Amino acid sequence: MIKYLGDAFKRKFSVTGKRWEGYTPLFHGMIKILQLSEKPVIGPFLRKVARLDRPEKNFTQGIVINISSDLSKNEKNQNTILPIQLVEKIIRKSPNRYIVDKCLCRDGKKCENYPHDLGCIFFGEGARMVEERGLGHRATVEDALAHVQKAVELGLVGQALWIEVEQFFWGIAADEMPKWLEICFCCPCCCLSLDTYKKNTLIWKDRVKGIGWKASVLEKCTACGACIEGCPINAITLDNGSITISDQCLGCGICVTHCPNEAVEIVQVAPPENEIEDYFWGFRPEI
Repeated sequence: MIKYLGDAFKRKFSVTGKRWEGYTPLFHGMIKILQLSEKPVIGPFLRKVARLDRPEKNFTQGIVINISSDLSKNEKNQNTILPIQLVEKIIRKSPNRYIVDKCLCRDGKKCENYPHDLGCIFFGEGARMVEERGLGHRATVEDALAHVQKAVELGLVGQALWIEVEQFFWGIAADEMPKWLEICFCCPCCCLSLDTYKKNTLIWKDRVKGIGWKASVLEKCTACGACIEGCPINAITLDNGSITISDQCLGCGICVTHCPNEAVEIVQVAPPENEIEDYFWGFRPEI
């Protein structure tokens, strides 16, 4: 009964292309409320509503993927599977690819730095709601690869996300919840996931991780602090005249683009998995 009522709610109230303008501010408002999830009174209620209260059952999580092509220029990475290659692999193997016409984060926050029409890519049978609800279009392999290349050229960060509560916003049927995955192309100024990570010390940080790449400071660093300003999760600090990068670093690479002296690089610190889905815990998305 509960599942039936939930799917009925999604069919009637989930976002559509026609409702987009009205729903995006509402979604952003809900995220701001969620950032209170560690407060002592309202926190437990918010975690339950957002399906974040039971990690053994609710598998909401995100994987940060540095899609920069510059990683290939480092000699240390010549024989390494690069993160962008994992994205290209999922595009080629999944028979169901849907590009969302607008970025939910940038459009909702009226981003002035990056284009709003570079949306995320959904994969899997459960993702057909993108086309059915007028939110985007089915994409060929070539379309999807070109879409990723635009994100690379803009210096955006990739994230593979499976957020359980998003089923009510997008209208994903309960039976199809294991059968979808989204890859977003995020800017440091508007990304709701990175912003929530930065403001939430426990709940979200336990559910977002990198794929084994970290920022590293080179000897030519002048400690100018430009990378500190660029880091979207406050993982970089200036201590006693030198730059320190904490273990919280997700390897997103934004600090590299902010450094005026080319004194920061992204290096692999853990062996890679074969596919993006292998990084998820608790279940494996079927795409």
